[in-house]
Amino acid sequence: MILDKESAKFFRTYAEIDQKYRWRAFKVLGEWGFSEIGLVNSLSSALSSAGVESPLFLSTFSRDFIIVPSEVEETAKEAFIKAGFMVS
Repeated sequence: MILDKESAKFFRTYAEIDQKYRWRAFKVLGEWGFSEIGLVNSLSSALSSAGVESPLFLSTFSRDFIIVPSEVEETAKEAFIKAGFMVS
């Protein structure tokens, strides 16, 4: 189940899941067409340089997400900022 932090509060079972099994998603903002190349490479290179292993990339028709284990959320955030990406 994929939930945002606010929605997760309403699911007791989710709160009981061990932290190491939780994941955090970063939404990639912007209009990225199918002809845009290198986005996943740029983002995964930033994570790799920071030692974040095995991120998941989810691409839909209108939005992209990068999903990382919750224990490396802050490391991922710092890696994106260091690489010049804006994170909020």
